[in-house]
Amino acid sequence: TVASTGPRGVITALATESRQYASTVTVAYIEPVNCTVTFDQDVEYFTPASFTKADTTKIQNMKQISGTTFEFQVSSSVNGKISIFVDTRRVRSKTPGATFVNDAPTAHFDVQFFAFSPSVRLELTGFPGQTTSKEANMAILIFNSTTEFDGRKFIEQSLVSMKPALQIINFQYVDPLKYSFIFSITKDNSAGAKNMTCVPGDMVIPAPDFVKFACAPCVRPEVCMSQAVTPPSFTPSVEFPLSVVLQPVPELGMGEVTLPFVYDTLWAQVELEAPEYAKGQFDIKVTWSEPMENLLGTKPTFSSRALIQNSRVLDPRTYVMTVVPTDTGVLEVFVNGSAYSKDLARNSNEIHRTGARRVVVFSAGPPKQGTLAFTYDRPLTAVEYTDPTAVVPATPTSGSPSGPALVVSYAGFETAVDYKLWVTWSGNGSWPIEDNITGSPLRLQGFQALLGVEYTVYMRASNNFGDETTVSASFLHPAVRLLADGVNRILPIPGGMLSKVSSVVSMQVTVEPETFMALNPLKVLEFSTANLAAGDQDPCIFNSPLSRCTYTNLRIEVPNAKFVVFRKPVRLQL
Repeated sequence: TVASTGPRGVITALATESRQYASTVTVAYIEPVNCTVTFDQDVEYFTPASFTKADTTKIQNMKQISGTTFEFQVSSSVNGKISIFVDTRRVRSKTPGATFVNDAPTAHFDVQFFAFSPSVRLELTGFPGQTTSKEANMAILIFNSTTEFDGRKFIEQSLVSMKPALQIINFQYVDPLKYSFIFSITKDNSAGAKNMTCVPGDMVIPAPDFVKFACAPCVRPEVCMSQAVTPPSFTPSVEFPLSVVLQPVPELGMGEVTLPFVYDTLWAQVELEAPEYAKGQFDIKVTWSEPMENLLGTKPTFSSRALIQNSRVLDPRTYVMTVVPTDTGVLEVFVNGSAYSKDLARNSNEIHRTGARRVVVFSAGPPKQGTLAFTYDRPLTAVEYTDPTAVVPATPTSGSPSGPALVVSYAGFETAVDYKLWVTWSGNGSWPIEDNITGSPLRLQGFQALLGVEYTVYMRASNNFGDETTVSASFLHPAVRLLADGVNRILPIPGGMLSKVSSVVSMQVTVEPETFMALNPLKVLEFSTANLAAGDQDPCIFNSPLSRCTYTNLRIEVPNAKFVVFRKPVRLQL
């Protein structure tokens, strides 16, 4: 009996697809490694699946050269170390009369593999983003994959430049993934830089030597435009675009790369989005004009009590918050810049250079109840008396010849967006619904109010979600004062009166000369409507089979008199 150890194999790798090496390849860059595995005896059924390897490792293009020798290529989809081997019982010999498998792992091979061309990013020392507020800066180029292999560094100063052309000094290799250099930003004090204009941000520049940049003199979304090559010396607050340019590096599979950054001495601006109307909790969105060092350092404030819940950062410039108001009404939302609102170049808003405000009409239910107030406008008659010394006339009318009008002023009704108004009075009298109401006061032109009649004015206010509140208030024709000195025996009541069948009838007062005693120097009669809401007695309580009240209820008084003596009767007649 012959003891069997099975096939033993050795892998040699002296080349990649385009490079030859004098010794085994230990580092490979992008290209697959050409490998040869040789066993000490003929084998059978050997395939790429016979190797043990990581899922990211690829073995391809295998071909059998002889009974003991196979060629193949190995590569990876990720940067890192590739390790392959043939594990126990994974290959068997082709010995006549017997079959033996390997009883121990064999054919080991390791190589450091870089799977992709490097990409590069720019860092400016002292600042967290691609921005700086300093004129003297250190820049660091950081690659995500090696920039050297086979003992050669492929990044050198001659491949790196600035746009516009700024001097690069002290270019240094830090490690295979990092390089640093120093540069200074010079200011442009030329006439072309000084000749700045404010233009729309999306405007196309008129010629290649023009540049657009944000600056303090121009209000966003407008920007400055000039022929400045570097930041203009005439404007201290700018966001001026610059860039680092890396020339192509074919050995690394890299084309030309432009790395933009900003010379930033301008504070950030803020915008606020919020719904115009809300019935429950709602979201607000705060967006700054550039990434912020501490995005949530400046939070919204409110004109009344509100809770903030569930803050979510969407990107370095934007966050969303859920607001839960506590009271129905108008909620003002403010976001104001402060010493805490710094951009990545650490420009702050310590003097409140920016702010945003939105108004949200919050409706936890129907609109709040408002109030109604009235004035009545009608032409004065020739027999009416107006006290020339009175601050407020007894009959607040304008004397307008355009005809009578009821003027309704309303206030309150917080959260209301739509209004309807109508009027009813004794019997079946009514004024049609007014629904095209655009603001207070509302003038009901042609409204003929009558003395002695109580009018009920209704207003229905609705919010944006259809919830309604209705209020009502009484309106009475203002008191009327008639000259009763006997010069005019017949004094018409303005507008007439309302009969018991709800029709308008003419009514007049007959006053004979010398009706008043001499001790009443002011010979004036005042007619007003009985104000039941104010405590006046209801005349209808005296109804009897022979005496029935109508819808007209009057009070007759003599202004400023403690008592009145009539020498002759005063008559009311149709």
